[in-house]
Amino acid sequence: MEQDTHNLEKFRSQRIEQLKELRHNKFKYLDVEFFKALETNDIEKIKSISEQKELLRNIDKYKFPNFEDARAILDHIPDFLM
Repeated sequence: MEQDTHNLEKFRSQRIEQLKELRHNKFKYLDVEFFKALETNDIEKIKSISEQKELLRNIDKYKFPNFEDARAILDHIPDFLM
């Protein structure tokens, strides 16, 4: 059976908008962790947090796993948002 790619893309777009809302709390958490890492001069942690924040900023470019079910798209949360 052929996938309805139009509907899948619609669900992906809808989910991206929801994920944008979720990322605010993650940014707040990472900001605190970033300043803690600065205080201790933990270069590796600073680098890791910077990379995580970059993923959050570029959430529009997130590539979903290949889901055949639209419901799975709406339930999906990328690891970097957890």
